[in-house]
Amino acid sequence: MNKKQTERSLSEAEFLKSYSQDEYPKPSLTADIAVFKDGKNNKKEILLIKRKNHPFKGSYALPGGFANPDETIKETAQRELYEETKVENISIRPIDMFTKPGRDPRGWVVTYAFLADIGKTPIQAVAGDDAAEAIWFEISRKNDIITLEYDNIKIEFENKNGSTVYKTDTTLAFDHGEILSAACDLLKI
Repeated sequence: MNKKQTERSLSEAEFLKSYSQDEYPKPSLTADIAVFKDGKNNKKEILLIKRKNHPFKGSYALPGGFANPDETIKETAQRELYEETKVENISIRPIDMFTKPGRDPRGWVVTYAFLADIGKTPIQAVAGDDAAEAIWFEISRKNDIITLEYDNIKIEFENKNGSTVYKTDTTLAFDHGEILSAACDLLKI
């Protein structure tokens, strides 16, 4: 009798008792959150953090982080947003799941991205946890080029064939350019 035939002859309890969780490789799961608000001159702003730790230390990123086994991915998103920016009690909705191999240099990491558009709600973001800064960047889009600006910092990019192509030396961490593009598409920015 082969392995599949043996498994079929077992009760579910017997099968689960003999099942090894190591049989299939498993990814880590994260959540990232794109929070937008209405800024000056009818422009949108996006909340980014400056990463305090590796990987991408010193780079700008969407707030986010690893899921805990006792929470839903939406709870992860809300927890990470609060831990990194002290922003809480806002409504979030899914953007998509991002699974591109190599998207995180730490290994196989899948992220579920969320979106919030808080309009004119006055929210103060303060860096916390592993964020060195929490900054509202003005965001604009002309054709397929997205531009993020804050003081003398400018990040400009476009997504081509599933890859983010930067026009500036300053870039976003991980695949956050791809996530931001998807969020902009949903908001029609």
